[in-house]
Amino acid sequence: MNHQEFFEVLIGKTPPEIELDIEIRKREIKALPNAVVKEVCLELMKDNKLQDFLIMAAIERISEMNTKLIRYEMAEHHRTKT
Repeated sequence: MNHQEFFEVLIGKTPPEIELDIEIRKREIKALPNAVVKEVCLELMKDNKLQDFLIMAAIERISEMNTKLIRYEMAEHHRTKT
């Protein structure tokens, strides 16, 4: 499994906004003069953006689960208190 497949398993398909940002950055990097530097920068930039998106998705899921846990704990507290 490559890293692209790994991201898709965890967060689903990359949103168009992220793909657009990646493409804009790729074009900026392609304007650089050195071919080797360009290729390294392209890969690093793409991986970095995908990792940022993965972290955002993970934080969002953790937040959702925390909210559900708090609601459950409050409901249990009220149920056992009465």
